[in-house]
Amino acid sequence: LKNAGATSLALRLAITSAPSNPSNIDLSKVNVLLTTVGSGTNPQSFSLQSLVAASTSGGVPITGGNLLSDTVQEYKLQISMSSDALTGSSAALGNIDFAFSGLAQSS
Repeated sequence: LKNAGATSLALRLAITSAPSNPSNIDLSKVNVLLTTVGSGTNPQSFSLQSLVAASTSGGVPITGGNLLSDTVQEYKLQISMSSDALTGSSAALGNIDFAFSGLAQSS
């Protein structure tokens, strides 16, 4: 992500609409692991369900996610799923649209 502006931003993450879920996977048991590349910090974990629900409120805050003005920060997303999130031997999720947003921080 790049903040080309002159104001620092507090970053938030959301999923903009419900993903396609033909296998009826329990989205509360599917986790998104967000790592700030190069920070040395542990990944932050969000359930897919919480990210979908947070789209109406602007997203969930990213811990340590202040993006200073005129800087770039890389993030890595990984997905993990609990074994009891689905029934059967395979499943599919699709159309997952992640959205980062930033709230201006006062100087």
